[in-house]
Amino acid sequence: MADIGATPGRVKSFDDTVLDTLEGQVDFVESYQSKFFEGQQLAQDELDRRYRELAQLARAITARVTDIGVKVVGAFPEVMGRGARFVAFDREEREYTVSLHVDDEQRMANESFDAQLDGIDSVNIAEKAIREARDKYIADSRLEALGLVKGQVKK
Repeated sequence: MADIGATPGRVKSFDDTVLDTLEGQVDFVESYQSKFFEGQQLAQDELDRRYRELAQLARAITARVTDIGVKVVGAFPEVMGRGARFVAFDREEREYTVSLHVDDEQRMANESFDAQLDGIDSVNIAEKAIREARDKYIADSRLEALGLVKGQVKK
């Protein structure tokens, strides 16, 4: 009895059209996966635009945390276009770092990082993170003043 249909692992074609098409599809899938999971390096003009936008956000964040003596001194986009980092200091020269990223669910929904920068949400997120970090700094310094270290038993 003769086999009917295609033989697994064997492609017959009179020219390279089928193989070229398959190779093109494989290349597309690999580049899409790389872009999706690793991001894509921003062009210089896009990077410059991000720096300007993040500088505006940094000023807005600083306005929200001035009452506790914190100032944002740097705002840096990720080169691969999937987030940003803000760096701030308080009067006691304690450092605050806030990182914003596009998470997996947002990428699956095809949302860009630009969508996250719209509105007041990113300012609120950064303000909350800075205030929480400051509260932790204060709590740790109180324990230290008492000669205690969080997580260690005094002998």
